[in-house]
Amino acid sequence: MSSDGQDYDERPIRSHVVGLAKAHDGPVLEIGTGSCACMALSLALNGLQVTAVDLSAEAIRLARQKARERKVAAQITFRRADAARLPFDKGSYGVVVAFDALYHASHPEQVLAEMFRVCASDGLIIITELNAAGRKALRHKDNGVERRLPGLLSRHCRACERVQAPYHKSFVCQKKGE
Repeated sequence: MSSDGQDYDERPIRSHVVGLAKAHDGPVLEIGTGSCACMALSLALNGLQVTAVDLSAEAIRLARQKARERKVAAQITFRRADAARLPFDKGSYGVVVAFDALYHASHPEQVLAEMFRVCASDGLIIITELNAAGRKALRHKDNGVERRLPGLLSRHCRACERVQAPYHKSFVCQKKGE
């Protein structure tokens, strides 16, 4: 792997997330879509209806533009929202995804609590964060969120599978019954 990130490729893990979401019922919510909206676009290009949120109005504007360019704008609802205070009803989504998003959260514990709140009782929560190799490739600092995730998730998960990829670590969680 080069230190300039040239070998970095998130497509395999993104494809894995899409496959998990397609196998589960219900609409999909993506937390922290960012200006590239890569995960939301991947989900929509695979036939899923997606709501994608980000705190940045500019990120939402750019993401909408990309969805129009990729001809999936009708399948993605973009909304400016704080992931720590989501404007959705309890149990609204069958799948909730955070792809490289918790790293940016000021309060990842609150974001996780909200993700589980808006997830249906039989829903799936998928969290993907950069591992050490991914942080090195992209020159991200280690803020410890990846290591803290197992403990944070244990409060909300009935079962949680860890998936390791070259640059990412994913947690695929089933919500605890209510």
